[in-house]
Amino acid sequence: MKKCYKTAIAVIAPVLVFIVFLHKKMIIGVTRFFPQCTLYKISGCYCPGCGNTRSVICLFHGDVIGSLHNNITPILLITFLALLYIELLFSILGKNIKILPRSKIFWFTLMAAVLMYYLLRNFFDAIAPVEM
Repeated sequence: MKKCYKTAIAVIAPVLVFIVFLHKKMIIGVTRFFPQCTLYKISGCYCPGCGNTRSVICLFHGDVIGSLHNNITPILLITFLALLYIELLFSILGKNIKILPRSKIFWFTLMAAVLMYYLLRNFFDAIAPVEM
């Protein structure tokens, strides 16, 4: 990727995060119009997306533990995006430092762990999303 594109991304990304943070009340307000999970209503089983909205709302309120309790996906995505952003900053400075592992074994193991989490939270209340 060209250095000018990397620099543009490095500048625009924090600005977008700041804009989202400034409008967090409006974003939280819009979530009341989101439909309930059809799979959960029909079967009583949590899908991989169940709890994502509540997880993001908890993050907006600074409640990381509550966010993790509802769904781990937003925290994982934010972590990976932050690490990729740090790699981008190093790349702009001329350092080719890779923070995230590039091995297939790591990514397959992570995918298996996340899929296991999605499955097991249907059987263990301790990792099930919080009902609201």
